[in-house]
Amino acid sequence: MAMIPVSQIRRAWRRQLRRALLAAFWLLWVHAPTHAQPAAPPTPPPTASPGQAASAPAAASSGAEGSSTAAQTRPDYPGNWFSDLGAAQIFRWSGRVFIGAAVRNDGRFLHQAEDWERSVYPVSPTDVSELSVLSTNGLTAIHGGSEGRFSQAQASPIIGLSGTAYLDNGAWTNNGWGVYGECRMITATGATGNCIGAEFDVTNLSGQSYPGVSPFTAYVPHYAGDLQLACGGEAVSAGPCSWGVNIANNGARFVAGLIFGADALVGNDGRTGSAPAIEMPRGDTITWFDYMGGGSNFITSHAQSHAIGGVIDLYDGGVDIENGDGAVGVQLAAMAKVMNYPILSGSSVGRPVSVGAGGRDADVSIVLSPKGNAPVILDAHQEFHGPPPSASAGVGASLEGDDNVGRITVGASAGQVIRLTFARPWTNPPRCAADDETSAVFLRPTSVTTTGLSFAATAPMAAGDKVSYDCRGYQ
Repeated sequence: MAMIPVSQIRRAWRRQLRRALLAAFWLLWVHAPTHAQPAAPPTPPPTASPGQAASAPAAASSGAEGSSTAAQTRPDYPGNWFSDLGAAQIFRWSGRVFIGAAVRNDGRFLHQAEDWERSVYPVSPTDVSELSVLSTNGLTAIHGGSEGRFSQAQASPIIGLSGTAYLDNGAWTNNGWGVYGECRMITATGATGNCIGAEFDVTNLSGQSYPGVSPFTAYVPHYAGDLQLACGGEAVSAGPCSWGVNIANNGARFVAGLIFGADALVGNDGRTGSAPAIEMPRGDTITWFDYMGGGSNFITSHAQSHAIGGVIDLYDGGVDIENGDGAVGVQLAAMAKVMNYPILSGSSVGRPVSVGAGGRDADVSIVLSPKGNAPVILDAHQEFHGPPPSASAGVGASLEGDDNVGRITVGASAGQVIRLTFARPWTNPPRCAADDETSAVFLRPTSVTTTGLSFAATAPMAAGDKVSYDCRGYQ
């Protein structure tokens, strides 16, 4: 065999080395990443419903539907994509948005999300959410804002955050919430802080005040209201809604229903002053229901005038019932260790009303105390009897008048007694008086009942004497 010179071997080795280095550099140049144009992500596998052909995926473009980098997305389920990079990366695929490692979501429905809410809820909200954002720094997860100076049309709404639930599935028993909020206080974690399900805060920086706001003037120009509960959604054919506020038991009870802060209302600081906490139009009622669901008691107002309206004022001295101008009409005085009390009772048709007393003592008196030296006046309703009575005043006595008032002519041998029998019974025994108009004889009633009375004279009466009587009955 002929020997190959060493110089020739060296030249051939150098040629092969140059070819290998050129090939390596070429490969590095071809496959080097560029920051100007990200590589397209893997094409999602096509999906198809039964009986339909699979549709091809839409082409990806920068900033459009399906944009991302190949290293940042992966298909976990047909038609859905997931990114497991940092929380600052946002990717959108087929209507679903997943944000970095804030939530690990497999894209299924119902999907399984690997997040901290799984340890709190039996079914994590991220399992049924199209968009799930969990804050990685313990601050605000989602914020919405809108500024009026960027409005594109007159009277266009400026809304920072909006939600809508469209309940239109008649085949399923679904509940709908346009907005849902929840705060869970976990043992000592929130022991030094407050847990509030939702807060709506309004800020009035206009310098305007709104005195005299009422159910008829709530929409004053440029009003600044905090929470408005409306019904109908501006739909033309909308029907009535069930309720505006419902305080419910969803596994636990509230300690209190509604609380007004001591200094939350203009005009009242919790110590002095007053302020309208609840305002309603005439005719609205507050109703209490029994356990069977029937409305048994209620408070309402039908007053049409402010001056004669009714006000109940509770104060340290008792309870005042006032008119709309604050003038006291009735006062119920308070006292310590009350044992006895007055009773005011109504009546059925044909029966009298009553003023009585009740309490612990067996015998309770009623004291009527006028102010100063004024008298007590009983302005009772007088009862009138029309038919004439019958009289016993000696032989041949005659009578002119009726059960109320009249004159008796004394007959012979009348003696010293006159009896009067009423034509019909009085409701209560009447008060009667008599006077001998002929002679100086005084008469006094000795027996008065609802059916009759007797007068006794101080001396025998003579035949022909005229005796006048006057009876007054009260109901």
